[in-house]
Amino acid sequence: MELPGVGGKCQLDGCGVLDFLPVACDACRKQFCAAHGCAAAHQCSAPSRSSDSVVASQQLGRQQASTPVSVYTHPQRTGPKDARPSAKRELTAEQVLALEAHQLLSARVGQKATIRTSEPRKSPKLELMRLKAKATGNPSIDVDDRIYLCIKHKTKSLVVFEAKRAVIGNAAERFAKQLGLSMTPGRSCRLRVVGSDQPLPPNGTFGSELAAEADAGLYNGCTLELDHL
Repeated sequence: MELPGVGGKCQLDGCGVLDFLPVACDACRKQFCAAHGCAAAHQCSAPSRSSDSVVASQQLGRQQASTPVSVYTHPQRTGPKDARPSAKRELTAEQVLALEAHQLLSARVGQKATIRTSEPRKSPKLELMRLKAKATGNPSIDVDDRIYLCIKHKTKSLVVFEAKRAVIGNAAERFAKQLGLSMTPGRSCRLRVVGSDQPLPPNGTFGSELAAEADAGLYNGCTLELDHL
């Protein structure tokens, strides 16, 4: 009993046997039974394709064997390596503009730092705290009624606290005595804020001048120049 859908018939002339596992020839691509599967059994005249592939693989193997390993591990580079040495040191237009902008910004930052270093700002609160730590005066004066001052006369200086209700002229004479200045008849003393040409009114009080701070320039913790006339 034959099963037409299974296997194949031997294509050798005069055989025609149905083989469930036919053998395909690599050269002529025909199907044969097990007895005629080899090329010599069915007298195959077509060139063997398997032998051609073997020869090709052998040639490829010889070519790969002759190729140095460095070709694969270190491929040849192109681009910046091939550029001329002078081109590597040249900057593009965009790079030149960026470099100039960076130099200009660095110069401005350095100039600001120099200005800040040469002209340090003084904090009025910090200066007042320093005066309070070194000031001397009448301890009976109430703390809320004190005004702290730095009195200067030429190379001499004095840090004191005085009552706000004290008369400016009388306080100037006391400051002169504390600085060792002579108070001979006909000589007088006056106080003025450093940097101002107008002296403080001798008949006024420190409290009244503090209330008129915008005009007199007097403030708690400021420096006064003592003029010995």
